[in-house]
Amino acid sequence: PASPAHTSPNRSTDPGPEPCRLPVRTGLSVGLRNATALGGGCAPALRPVPDPRPHILCRRFTRVAVIGDFGIAGPDQDRVADLVQNRLQPHAIITLGDNNYWNGHPKTLDDNIGVYHQYISGYRGTRGTGADVNRFFPALGNHDWMHVANTGDPPGLDKDYSGLPSAYLDYFQLPGNERYYDFHWGPIHFFALDSDKQEPDGVHPDSVQGRWCRDAVRASTAPWKIAYFHHAPFSSSSHGSARFMQWPFADWGFDAVMSGHDHTYERIMHRIPYFVNGLGGAPRYGFAHRPVNGSTVRWARGFATMLIAADAQTLTITCVGVRPSWEFCDRVHAVKKGGTAR
Repeated sequence: PASPAHTSPNRSTDPGPEPCRLPVRTGLSVGLRNATALGGGCAPALRPVPDPRPHILCRRFTRVAVIGDFGIAGPDQDRVADLVQNRLQPHAIITLGDNNYWNGHPKTLDDNIGVYHQYISGYRGTRGTGADVNRFFPALGNHDWMHVANTGDPPGLDKDYSGLPSAYLDYFQLPGNERYYDFHWGPIHFFALDSDKQEPDGVHPDSVQGRWCRDAVRASTAPWKIAYFHHAPFSSSSHGSARFMQWPFADWGFDAVMSGHDHTYERIMHRIPYFVNGLGGAPRYGFAHRPVNGSTVRWARGFATMLIAADAQTLTITCVGVRPSWEFCDRVHAVKKGGTAR
């Protein structure tokens, strides 16, 4: 297969809120809310949680929303989509897989994904108009892989997708081979990986995909590098940790890793923050396992999205819950000093 290619930097024309001036704190913050006990929910804050809206909506930051396990049409998905599109108004959206429940079939694609049509270039569904420049960058999940092209597929697909998740690949217009790829948005270099074991280029750090990722991130000069994919390397919920995705991300130069699969929110610290975010609309899970080593924040009492806000020197990642109003569950803030996040 063709190697994924870099896209040119994309820039949104959304003017965003009015400019703001914010004090920048040095250092990587720990959770603004402490971790929950097992069983879901969030423990009461030990100190007031400051409202981060002036920060995450600030015009001078590049803003990218993160949704996971969202691809099931219904009121829960709609509430998250309303929060993302009408209130947070990000410049772009990334997803953490499972975009199309339950079996990745073409007939359910638009029902399950089309709510975000205004961010999707080349959109051919019935929900409205698409974007002139693509602003929607999904990662493949196991449910997306459940519809694999074969000789029994109906004709009419744009490409030959034999042995691949045809419905997903035909719906989106993505860089490179579309299963895994990278792109820049503002000061962030994103790497969308395919963590499903059906990926023909492999899912281990020394696979074709793994070597591509390692070489590309080492060559990157972007201030911030974020990897995202479906199966969580570390998780305290039902699926547990996907050890095969415990790649040496920190050694390679990544600043954060994001994944889904478990329908919870969790932040795990292993030199860099690892996020689990599967609260985009599919039925929620609890925390069935003992907390994994490094688990810092666990929240599962509502649906949620994450928002990345960044400039060349600062990176803030906020988890925003829907219950039914804004609930700020967690925030991580990092500052570059001498080219290194501190």
